[in-house]
Amino acid sequence: MTKRTITAITALVTALLAFSACGGNNSTSSIDTVSQPEATTASTTQTSASTSVSTTVTTTTSATTSATTTTTEPETEEPPVIEEYCGELLSFVATTPNGTKLKYKIDEEDSTVYCDATYNANYASPYELKFASVTAEAENGTCIFGDTETTAKLDLNDEQTFIVEDINGQTKEYTVITEQTHGLLPIINITLADDKDVDDIKRNKTTEMTISIDCTNAPEYSHGLSMASGTIRGRGNSTWKWDKKPYKIKLDEKAEVLGLPANKDWILLANYADKSLMRCTLAYSMGKVMDNFDWVPTQYPVDLFINGEYQGVYSIGEHMETGKNRVNITEQSEESAECGYLLEVGGADSDYTTKGVDYFHADSDLLNFITFNYPSPKNITDEQKEHIMSWVQGADDAIVAKEGLEEYIDIDSFCDWIIIQELTNNTDSAFRRSCFLTKDVGGLLKMGPIWDFDLAFGNLVVDNSHYDSWTIIGSYDEDAYVQASWGNYLMKNESFRARLRERWFEVRDELLQTAMDTIDYYGEKIYPSQVENFQVWDIWDIKAGYSSWSNYKANTYELQLQYLKDFLNDRADWIDENI
Repeated sequence: MTKRTITAITALVTALLAFSACGGNNSTSSIDTVSQPEATTASTTQTSASTSVSTTVTTTTSATTSATTTTTEPETEEPPVIEEYCGELLSFVATTPNGTKLKYKIDEEDSTVYCDATYNANYASPYELKFASVTAEAENGTCIFGDTETTAKLDLNDEQTFIVEDINGQTKEYTVITEQTHGLLPIINITLADDKDVDDIKRNKTTEMTISIDCTNAPEYSHGLSMASGTIRGRGNSTWKWDKKPYKIKLDEKAEVLGLPANKDWILLANYADKSLMRCTLAYSMGKVMDNFDWVPTQYPVDLFINGEYQGVYSIGEHMETGKNRVNITEQSEESAECGYLLEVGGADSDYTTKGVDYFHADSDLLNFITFNYPSPKNITDEQKEHIMSWVQGADDAIVAKEGLEEYIDIDSFCDWIIIQELTNNTDSAFRRSCFLTKDVGGLLKMGPIWDFDLAFGNLVVDNSHYDSWTIIGSYDEDAYVQASWGNYLMKNESFRARLRERWFEVRDELLQTAMDTIDYYGEKIYPSQVENFQVWDIWDIKAGYSSWSNYKANTYELQLQYLKDFLNDRADWIDENI
């Protein structure tokens, strides 16, 4: 082979190698046709006996190819910064010094936490909102109160702020606003002595206490009650068995309560079965329209706290007792065989009392368990006992005979009492219990004072759901809830019935107007407090106590008030047609 031939071959090989490295004419080298999952950039040196060529190629690793490679790690991406993102506030729990948790709501739109301290402040002083310990949690973020994370103390009297910081360092500032709104009722504060709590209050045993009444948000009352000492105990019969308990208060010194005449004895009704929270208040307001009662008790709705713990909406009012500002009858004197008397029908329990000592029956069995309320069984003399028993028996005989009534009973007071019982459909009374009569020296037997209406106005389970019968006309069935009584005979006495009819149309419109005005007035006053009451006593969807099925579906406060109005209007229409 000549030198010229060798040179030509070498030039041809060099040209072919250069052409292959550049991928000319879209051709692909045989090494590129091997398919492997990973590709690397490598520098490859090829050597011939007479020529050296350096090129850069894309190659793959295979078992049959030998190459020297250098690998570079990919760069790590930085997380994107989300300008508008911030940890979402999940909870905000504020706890007062007495351990009560405040309600709250979070408005993310305006970054505000509204804290409701309406009934949950520390009631050492009823309207003084103090510091609250706060715990807050956020999703994907941290809550920061100044230099403290997660927990802090906030002054509920001032507007406060805190910050939520998310995982990207973005921050969102929240404003804490304490809504210092209160109910519209007087607030009663009772503190039990000797570290006693509510469960330590017993029905037949007194517990020492102090009491105050704050009327800051109820200016219609002339004044409340400064701190006073006294005792508290349970009261009621069936009502004491229910979850929300009624109480009796006895002050050490006489005091006015919400403008009512000074006295030591007061009662707190729980209104557990009465979801309107005003039935007794309403009935007594209506009773004051009637001018044939010597005295009608007063009940005012209040918010009750015991040891700083909210107990719900109660009614405070006057206890049934004799006295200058209560049932004002002649005081007992051992020198006279006659005095003033206060009797209660159905007020005795045969298991604990004795006939002839504590109570008596009328011969007709139309009036039973007539209790000596005043003078009390232990104080009444034999002559006084004989006098009042003889008088009641004379009235019993006259009512059964349907003649001579005016010699024994005050007909006008009987008419007024029956009208109130019938319009309110007070089945629980109806000459069977909570039915009071009085007789003063030289006077006739009078009906009243009216009493106990929490199960009236269509709120008793044994009622006729259509309310189209007379409440005071009972059954001769010994198992009936309302048995035959004086009412059966009085309603069949044409002379008495004529006077009752006349009196009904005299007072009907005023009674109804008074009732509607009272429902509207106290409905507005009670409304903020009833929200709190039914959070403590969650009974909207249950038939509480002995309440009626007809009232069961009225499961909001608005429906309860409407139920009262509808009941009274329907009942009045029925009386118009049947009296």
